[in-house]
Amino acid sequence: MEQTAIYAKLTDIFHDLFDDDSIVVTPELTAKDVDGWDSLAHIRLTTYP
Repeated sequence: MEQTAIYAKLTDIFHDLFDDDSIVVTPELTAKDVDGWDSLAHIRLTTYP
């Protein structure tokens, strides 16, 4: 899978988990950049189906 496809899939996951379609996942993205990213959101992210 190409890096571009990976980031596109991650962006879809972030849109779903954080209910925010403005998020674009890049290598530079951090938790501070995403409203609502807390410890519970982190767990949900790591256990996303």
